[in-house]
Amino acid sequence: MDKDKIKNLLIIDDEQINRTLIKMLINRISNNFRIFEAETGTEALNLLKNQKFDLVLLDILLPDINGLEILDKIKADKIIIISALSKDELNLKNIDLKNIEYLSKPFDIKFFQNLLMKELAK
Repeated sequence: MDKDKIKNLLIIDDEQINRTLIKMLINRISNNFRIFEAETGTEALNLLKNQKFDLVLLDILLPDINGLEILDKIKADKIIIISALSKDELNLKNIDLKNIEYLSKPFDIKFFQNLLMKELAK
Protein backbone atom coordinates (compact mmCIF):
# COMPACT_ATOMS: atom_id res chain seq x y z
CA MET A 1 0.00 0.00 0.00
CA ASP A 2 1.31 3.45 -0.93
CA LYS A 3 1.95 4.94 2.48
CA ASP A 4 2.03 8.55 1.24
CA LYS A 5 -1.28 8.50 -0.60
CA ILE A 6 -4.38 9.13 1.47
CA LYS A 7 -7.12 6.75 0.37
CA ASN A 8 -10.80 7.64 0.38
CA LEU A 9 -13.07 5.04 1.95
CA LEU A 10 -16.85 5.09 2.20
CA ILE A 11 -18.71 3.02 4.78
CA ILE A 12 -22.40 2.58 3.94
CA ASP A 13 -24.25 0.99 6.84
CA ASP A 14 -27.38 2.02 8.71
CA GLU A 15 -26.05 0.78 12.06
CA GLN A 16 -23.80 3.27 13.88
CA ILE A 17 -22.13 0.47 15.86
CA ASN A 18 -21.08 -1.25 12.61
CA ARG A 19 -19.67 1.97 11.15
CA THR A 20 -17.76 2.65 14.38
CA LEU A 21 -16.32 -0.88 14.50
CA ILE A 22 -15.26 -0.75 10.85
CA LYS A 23 -13.61 2.66 11.34
CA MET A 24 -11.75 1.37 14.39
CA LEU A 25 -10.48 -1.66 12.46
CA ILE A 26 -9.43 0.50 9.50
CA ASN A 27 -7.53 2.89 11.78
CA ARG A 28 -5.65 -0.05 13.30
CA ILE A 29 -4.22 -0.72 9.84
CA SER A 30 -3.23 2.85 8.96
CA ASN A 31 -4.12 6.48 9.46
CA ASN A 32 -3.75 7.20 5.75
CA PHE A 33 -7.48 6.98 5.15
CA ARG A 34 -10.10 9.65 4.74
CA ILE A 35 -13.23 7.87 5.94
CA PHE A 36 -16.68 8.97 4.85
CA GLU A 37 -19.88 7.51 6.28
CA ALA A 38 -23.42 7.12 5.01
CA GLU A 39 -26.28 5.84 7.13
CA THR A 40 -28.74 5.53 4.24
CA GLY A 41 -28.66 4.78 0.55
CA THR A 42 -29.69 8.36 -0.17
CA GLU A 43 -26.74 9.73 1.82
CA ALA A 44 -24.44 7.32 -0.01
CA LEU A 45 -25.72 8.37 -3.43
CA ASN A 46 -25.16 12.03 -2.54
CA LEU A 47 -21.54 11.30 -1.58
CA LEU A 48 -21.00 9.13 -4.64
CA LYS A 49 -22.14 11.90 -7.02
CA ASN A 50 -19.04 14.00 -6.51
CA GLN A 51 -16.44 11.79 -4.90
CA LYS A 52 -14.32 8.90 -6.15
CA PHE A 53 -13.49 6.30 -3.54
CA ASP A 54 -10.65 3.81 -3.39
CA LEU A 55 -12.85 1.44 -1.43
CA VAL A 56 -16.54 1.26 -0.56
CA LEU A 57 -17.82 -0.97 2.24
CA LEU A 58 -21.49 -1.57 1.47
CA ASP A 59 -24.24 -3.02 3.63
CA ILE A 60 -27.13 -4.32 1.53
CA LEU A 61 -30.01 -3.97 3.99
CA LEU A 62 -30.46 -0.20 4.19
CA PRO A 63 -33.63 1.54 5.38
CA ASP A 64 -34.42 3.43 2.17
CA ILE A 65 -32.64 1.81 -0.80
CA ASN A 66 -31.47 -1.75 -1.31
CA GLY A 67 -27.67 -1.71 -1.38
CA LEU A 68 -27.68 -3.68 -4.64
CA GLU A 69 -29.36 -0.71 -6.33
CA ILE A 70 -26.39 1.43 -5.33
CA LEU A 71 -23.76 -0.90 -6.83
CA ASP A 72 -23.92 0.44 -10.40
CA LYS A 73 -23.62 4.03 -9.15
CA ILE A 74 -20.48 3.47 -7.12
CA LYS A 75 -17.34 5.08 -8.48
CA ALA A 76 -14.76 3.05 -6.61
CA ASP A 77 -11.75 0.92 -7.38
CA LYS A 78 -13.03 -1.79 -5.06
CA ILE A 79 -16.23 -2.68 -3.23
CA ILE A 80 -16.67 -4.98 -0.25
CA ILE A 81 -20.25 -6.03 0.39
CA ILE A 82 -20.77 -6.65 4.10
CA SER A 83 -24.11 -8.30 4.73
CA ALA A 84 -26.00 -10.58 7.07
CA LEU A 85 -27.52 -12.12 3.93
CA SER A 86 -25.74 -15.02 2.26
CA LYS A 87 -24.42 -14.77 -1.30
CA ASP A 88 -27.33 -16.98 -2.42
CA GLU A 89 -29.87 -14.73 -0.70
CA LEU A 90 -28.30 -11.68 -2.35
CA ASN A 91 -28.74 -13.23 -5.81
CA LEU A 92 -25.54 -11.75 -7.25
CA LYS A 93 -25.74 -13.76 -10.48
CA ASN A 94 -26.44 -10.77 -12.71
CA ILE A 95 -23.83 -8.50 -11.17
CA ASP A 96 -20.27 -8.08 -12.46
CA LEU A 97 -18.23 -9.16 -9.44
CA LYS A 98 -14.73 -8.42 -10.72
CA ASN A 99 -14.22 -5.50 -8.30
CA ILE A 100 -16.47 -6.84 -5.56
CA GLU A 101 -15.67 -8.93 -2.49
CA TYR A 102 -18.30 -10.36 -0.17
CA LEU A 103 -18.03 -10.55 3.60
CA SER A 104 -20.69 -12.16 5.78
CA LYS A 105 -21.78 -10.59 9.09
CA PRO A 106 -20.67 -11.25 11.69
CA PHE A 107 -17.15 -11.34 10.29
CA ASP A 108 -13.80 -12.43 11.65
CA ILE A 109 -11.80 -9.30 12.54
CA LYS A 110 -8.42 -10.68 11.37
CA PHE A 111 -9.93 -11.84 8.08
CA PHE A 112 -11.51 -8.40 7.58
CA GLN A 113 -8.25 -6.57 8.24
CA ASN A 114 -6.34 -8.89 5.89
CA LEU A 115 -8.98 -8.36 3.21
CA LEU A 116 -8.72 -4.58 3.63
CA MET A 117 -4.93 -4.63 3.35
CA LYS A 118 -5.12 -6.87 0.28
CA GLU A 119 -7.69 -4.73 -1.48
CA LEU A 120 -6.03 -1.42 -0.68
CA ALA A 121 -2.64 -2.68 -1.83
CA LYS A 122 -3.95 -3.22 -5.38
